[in-house]
Amino acid sequence: MPESACTLLATVIHEESKKVRLDPVLVLAVIEVESSWDAYALSEKGAAGLMQLRQIAFETEARGLIFEGADRFQPIANVRAGIRYLGRLCHAYQDPDLALVAFNAGPTSVNTYLRKEGQIPERFQSYPRRVYRTEEELRRRYVRKEAEGAAGETICATVSAER
Repeated sequence: MPESACTLLATVIHEESKKVRLDPVLVLAVIEVESSWDAYALSEKGAAGLMQLRQIAFETEARGLIFEGADRFQPIANVRAGIRYLGRLCHAYQDPDLALVAFNAGPTSVNTYLRKEGQIPERFQSYPRRVYRTEEELRRRYVRKEAEGAAGETICATVSAER
């Protein structure tokens, strides 16, 4: 990823995360787990881009934003929409684990399990655990730079290291 694109992506991650009160390192971990920083990643279920958004989630979050006509494979648009989506799920569920499960499996699945069974099956819990492990690893590798005020460099270093 060119340095200017990386710097812009770092700025977007930082600003969007702040708007929805998410830790940007958590967002980095979600991107790493979802796509391994492949902007053209496409899952078997049709999730696309860095944050692996399904079309409906992307369209819902992209409404009224500055990237009219953007698609899920455009990194800035995908990350903006993905962060807003994750932020909305965190607000809706008031539980970070449930929000991450909903981000991964879909809120319809989460709501159905909660309504019918009162809990989420254990097989869905591996996703939040994987995100948290990745978040911890990113913090170990890059937290010193972030603490020194180089959050953009931290994000760019993360992108470069993961490629």
